[in-house]
Amino acid sequence: EAASFLRQIVFAHMDCQSLNILTPSSFSSSSSSSDGGNDDDGGTEEKERPVRLIDFEYASLNARAVDIANTFCEHCDMNNLAADYDEQYPSADAQDFFLRRYVRCADPSLAKRLDGDDDDDDDGDGDSSSSSSRWEDFLTEAREVVGKHALISHLGWAVWASAQQRK
Repeated sequence: EAASFLRQIVFAHMDCQSLNILTPSSFSSSSSSSDGGNDDDGGTEEKERPVRLIDFEYASLNARAVDIANTFCEHCDMNNLAADYDEQYPSADAQDFFLRRYVRCADPSLAKRLDGDDDDDDDGDGDSSSSSSRWEDFLTEAREVVGKHALISHLGWAVWASAQQRK
């Protein structure tokens, strides 16, 4: 299921690195949601701040796995072109954190199925261990698929660097 989700063609930013993500330095929201829901964030209540992406010159239709892989690569110190992938590439836990939230935003019905909140629950017991297992299986496959697509990110930026050198 993860491979199918991640291979879907979507509008991809393709340069989602820290210099292209803007958040306000101060933010107050009196209308923030207080539904009491816990989104696996350790129970901390944090008001969501608006996020703005800029710099869309590399944006295109692409498999969502390529954009996510590129985001993970950009997590390394690419602003200074001094990436240390062994130290800076997101850990499995960090990738899972990102991927859970990505799925919840991009495909809420998939997230509900992974949570076990669908109508097709065989025994109707809402077993949290089976939900955990569904997410675990999905995230394991997702990390593998995204990892393979990281190669496409590297290839794309290598071509970009070659083109820049010719200018």
